Amino acid sequence: MAKSLKQASKKAQFNNLIDNLVATVGEDKGAFSFNMNMLEQIVAEFIERVKTEINSINDFLVTGSIEELSIKVNNMNEIELLGFAHIVYVSRGVNGVEQNNGSVHSYGQYKPPVAPILEWIENRQLISANNGKFFKDEVFSDMTDTEKKTQLAYAIRSKIYKKGFQGKGYWDKNVDWLKQELNTRIQANLSSQVRFRIFNKYGDNVHKKQ
Repeated sequence: MAKSLKQASKKAQFNNLIDNLVATVGEDKGAFSFNMNMLEQIVAEFIERVKTEINSINDFLVTGSIEELSIKVNNMNEIELLGFAHIVYVSRGVNGVEQNNGSVHSYGQYKPPVAPILEWIENRQLISANNGKFFKDEVFSDMTDTEKKTQLAYAIRSKIYKKGFQGKGYWDKNVDWLKQELNTRIQANLSSQVRFRIFNKYGDNVHKKQ
């Protein structure tokens, strides 16, 4: 899998791209220096814009590796941005089976995963000695904390599945920004050559659904 843009070596990315171009089109290496550096800068700015907006949203349930975005440069005619589906779902929102939130994405036969919700409960310490908000009734007194957390996670999943959630709106507007910046700062029509590969666990590219 491609490394994150911050972790990847710019020199390695650049050399890989140039070697590819030299092999396929016979251009001189020096001809691509400015474009590649500018390309990296613009994509890095896009990733940081998305991450900044995600981190500015207060108190919402994040599931999946929402901030994990990567760049894969095949050649100057194909640039790929890769990520996980939840980055798109949280931005656009999802319709529940009982409530339409105006999204192009909807829950169907599959419910949200439980594991990330459990992780969120752990991180928020919703079931702890210092938080008696949940399961105060004596009927739950014989349940372990693990059992309480599991039951709460399934209850939250059921609510999300039925009601869905409203979108946060950070993705598509920044995609438009990225395309504009590529066309303005590098070359006209370069944005049409960018491919977004944002997959769900079933192998669907959810970015395409708009």
